[in-house]
Amino acid sequence: MGKKKSLKKVWAVSEKLEAVQACENGLSYTEVGEIFGMSHTTVRAWARKYERGGLAGLENAPRGGERGASSPKVEAAAAVVAEVKACEPEAGVGKVQGALYRRGFLDMARETVRRILRGQGHGPVVVRSRRRNPRPQVKHFERATPNELWQTDIMTFMIKGQYRVYLIGFMDDNSRFLAGWGLYRFQTADNVLEVFRAAIEKHGMPKEVLSDNGRQYYTWRGKSKFSVLLTKLGIRHIRSRPYHPQTLGKIESFWRNVLQECLMRTPVGTFEEAREKIGEYAEYYNYGVSSAL
Repeated sequence: MGKKKSLKKVWAVSEKLEAVQACENGLSYTEVGEIFGMSHTTVRAWARKYERGGLAGLENAPRGGERGASSPKVEAAAAVVAEVKACEPEAGVGKVQGALYRRGFLDMARETVRRILRGQGHGPVVVRSRRRNPRPQVKHFERATPNELWQTDIMTFMIKGQYRVYLIGFMDDNSRFLAGWGLYRFQTADNVLEVFRAAIEKHGMPKEVLSDNGRQYYTWRGKSKFSVLLTKLGIRHIRSRPYHPQTLGKIESFWRNVLQECLMRTPVGTFEEAREKIGEYAEYYNYGVSSAL
């Protein structure tokens, strides 16, 4: 009988990042490979991907053939589901479907959500006799010290169902401290820069900033105002991979808490009231200062 082929190890993003950072600290590809148990060519490939695409370049490509990943839309929804379950393991189909709704998946059927959950190992236990080891737990990266990396994102919501507003935020990856935020009627690059500059004045400059590919942060042609400012300040801009929202999981988790613990608990009627409530919640989140939320 022939020998069974061993399954190829799937390295987590955090492990790849640790290997790349070891190279940046002076170790050779060969030395890093010996430490982590991989070939030096693999380490070199990761380093090049990180240099070209930042953290997004280290993301693992989705595996083909998985149930519930038959279309780009379902794949994007599956990424949101994975993020929600990582932050709230007890979240059920209803809660996950609500999170998808807030992300723009307005017509995602409940059965589709249930199928995605089952495909990710949640729900009724399915016995797989041929698999020796269970699916490994998702590992999350985290920078070692404050101000190494800030995550930034924009959340939107409606006020009394009449008009839409946009909440811009910058969060420190290490401490999860909300370095800056601002509520606006429009999601413009100038508003993002206003929040970013105010955060720098209060808390100093980060070494890197992680964002999605929204037009406020990045343009496919030329350079955005945000990219230009980062270049002038010597700050590295890392962009997440499209349809991969879990890369910004920390600030996305904060947005969910803002909705559930602040805006949905006491509905607001005006823009000014919304800004006041969010300000109180941000103070409570950062410093534990209790106020009338």
